[in-house]
Amino acid sequence: METVNRMPDFGFKVPRGYVWLFESGVMRYADSPLKPWHLLDRGGGNFTPPRQGPQGRLVSFARRGDTDDVACFRVNAEDEVDSVVLIHGWVPTGGHEVVATYDSFWEWLKSVIDDIAEVVGDVE
Repeated sequence: METVNRMPDFGFKVPRGYVWLFESGVMRYADSPLKPWHLLDRGGGNFTPPRQGPQGRLVSFARRGDTDDVACFRVNAEDEVDSVVLIHGWVPTGGHEVVATYDSFWEWLKSVIDDIAEVVGDVE
């Protein structure tokens, strides 16, 4: 359930594409039109804490509900988002494993469309 109607404060500048997704309502916290993906509510119970690892600082912003994959901003030392890292956050050894890395927010969003096609059943 969406608990906040304002943009979350990540503590760093997020990509303009994220702002657009949030402001347009194209992807929401719950009942997202881009199922199986939904935004993570930093004030709600579905937010996962930032992770630090070989990939750098990862801050989650969206989750694929049917696989538990989490999209994260990779934040560099200058507090800038330099890519999006897709992780599977619940692995038997604890921690996470990297599923994919995208050079930009828009590249990740294009992959969301592929995920929707897979769920709907239009993938050949």
